[in-house]
Amino acid sequence: MIVSVEGFKGVGKTTLIAGLKAEFPHFLCTTGEQKLQCLKMNPLKEGDAESNFYFTRRILVAYFSDIWERRTPGQTIIFDRGPEELEYFTLHYPRQLGCDWNVEKNLNRELDVLRRMKSDLIVFLDVEEEVLSQRRRSAAKKRSGDAGTDLLNSKHMRSFFERLPCVRFLDTSSLNPCAVVDAVKIWIR
Repeated sequence: MIVSVEGFKGVGKTTLIAGLKAEFPHFLCTTGEQKLQCLKMNPLKEGDAESNFYFTRRILVAYFSDIWERRTPGQTIIFDRGPEELEYFTLHYPRQLGCDWNVEKNLNRELDVLRRMKSDLIVFLDVEEEVLSQRRRSAAKKRSGDAGTDLLNSKHMRSFFERLPCVRFLDTSSLNPCAVVDAVKIWIR
């Protein structure tokens, strides 16, 4: 089973994955930190923003593809942001920057690979905006990027995931981490 955990920065993806790993130690769980390490091992080349964007997308697709190809029959893999999110980000981030890059043409092969990798279950952790802001302020974890941009695009990203048949939304606003793990365990069994 392939499970992808989605949601905005600070919603509890890493906490959920850690809880699931504790409950199911035989699951292969990936984290955002592993993806960052993958990118750090492949430093950007001299070049413009568009070339570097394509370069990082290719590295991340190779990362997902490697895990996908090495999985064993019956193995459960939990992705912190799965292939569907990588496709979403790849297609929409340049437009968010105001760039008119031909992503479909320049990453045709990579997008084809991503589109063949389908999650069996996508858990989209949702949270009320006020609760998310509180969590972000109190979190010890340093977060990169612009949290405001994340929230501004939340409706667009959410609508992308709503159209996928395997998505389950879970509002974590009033749930503690253990309750979130318990709710998701039911969907995985």
